[in-house]
Amino acid sequence: MVHQHRFAAKAYVSGTGRRALWTPLRPGSERLAPQFWVAPNLLKADVRRMAMTTRIGFCDITGQTNERSLLAARIPAGVICGNKVPTVVFGPNDAAEEDRTALGDLWLAMANSFAVDWYARRVLTTTLNYFILLGLVFPTLEFGSLPAKRLITLVRGLDEALVSGDRWTWANRRAEIDARVFSLYGLGTDDVRTIFTDFRLLDRGQPPLPGKSCSTVTRDLVLTHMARVAGTHDDTAELRVACARKAGAYAYVPADWSSAGPDSKQEAFYG
Repeated sequence: MVHQHRFAAKAYVSGTGRRALWTPLRPGSERLAPQFWVAPNLLKADVRRMAMTTRIGFCDITGQTNERSLLAARIPAGVICGNKVPTVVFGPNDAAEEDRTALGDLWLAMANSFAVDWYARRVLTTTLNYFILLGLVFPTLEFGSLPAKRLITLVRGLDEALVSGDRWTWANRRAEIDARVFSLYGLGTDDVRTIFTDFRLLDRGQPPLPGKSCSTVTRDLVLTHMARVAGTHDDTAELRVACARKAGAYAYVPADWSSAGPDSKQEAFYG
């Protein structure tokens, strides 16, 4: 159910175990449709208290060669998570709720970025637990600084883009987040191009540019924003994005929602 920046990406339909059937949910129309429901009175007091708190959750089950390996989202209050979706609350116990939320949004921006995802793929195999997560070195960023505030604003703007169905606002905000996190690590465009070669399953189902075998619309959009963050322009990347848009491609569409036809799951993803 958890995907990047989405706590209810799929709904349970039927079946159990590996044969369980789940259906994608259109962004902006998230609804809780789990396989299991738990009566609150059956929970231990500390577990029930945590379940009533808004927190960050991430997928424990993953893989080095998945489309994306680190999937994290904000979990709303009133939702219980199993052991395969560990949750995190940021800030000291006496921190203001506004600061806790902001810290969580800042962490989400970095955790769901390509930079941190690529980093995580170097050390994980089939699971992402606290031990591995605590070993990842996030870029140093002062909380309350302008770069931090911009990342928080971008993350919060993603929900608005999903609700409105503005697919390119969603993509551009995500691309700017990725560009800014790359920049915080001190990485340049050559580094970014190398990193994207590790994500071979991106943009499946998106129409490729003429003469190409697969789409690179997400990479090209990130390179476009890399230049903008640096105060320059990447004419080649911008042209490739423009041509991809004209061909009907969209950036940051998970493969689960992608196919080539007009009646595809991609329409289900964007509405």
